[in-house]
Amino acid sequence: YKMFSGIGFLLERTMSSFFDAIKNLLTAYHIDKSSTGKIIEPKKGYMQLPHNVHETMIFMGIVSIISVNIIAPLISMFETSFSWHNYLMTLSIIPFMWMAVIIIVLLAQKPATVLKNQFVDKHDSFGAQITVNILCNVIIISAIMTIIGTWIGQRQISFAHFYTYFNNWPRNFGIVFAVEALIAQPIARKVLLFKHIHLAN
Repeated sequence: YKMFSGIGFLLERTMSSFFDAIKNLLTAYHIDKSSTGKIIEPKKGYMQLPHNVHETMIFMGIVSIISVNIIAPLISMFETSFSWHNYLMTLSIIPFMWMAVIIIVLLAQKPATVLKNQFVDKHDSFGAQITVNILCNVIIISAIMTIIGTWIGQRQISFAHFYTYFNNWPRNFGIVFAVEALIAQPIARKVLLFKHIHLAN
């Protein structure tokens, strides 16, 4: 009974964080009020961000699918060796890795937003907001996935990886940040930009 109560509590917290994260994503850069009370919409940046739940799902889907399919094989082959066989072995765990990433991304939204707000404010440029936002999210996600990803990859829970954690995490952080900042998120934002331009026309 205690085990099922614990699972129920965990699911409740996860779903609560999920809906809070969706709300944060929808309102993060959506509108801002000046001292005059007028609504200001950031033009270029606003067009590259999700405006509703459907677009948020599109954005998260594109980013997560690109990221997992690049990051998981790279990190796995750094741990073992670069070979076609190891790459194919990694593909078998990608669906589980993708689900773990989605859950952790949603849970990381609140702490990442709090961390980001320590370094930027609403008056900073769109580029600065996005870069710091990616950086804060990647710090949290890579810190957790360095352990969780290893467990999924090896199909077992082992605490031996904590001994090499601070050797592996900086490498993983660098890979994740590069993929997110240079590949996955720019592609997702371009898709939303083209979608909004098409709707506007």
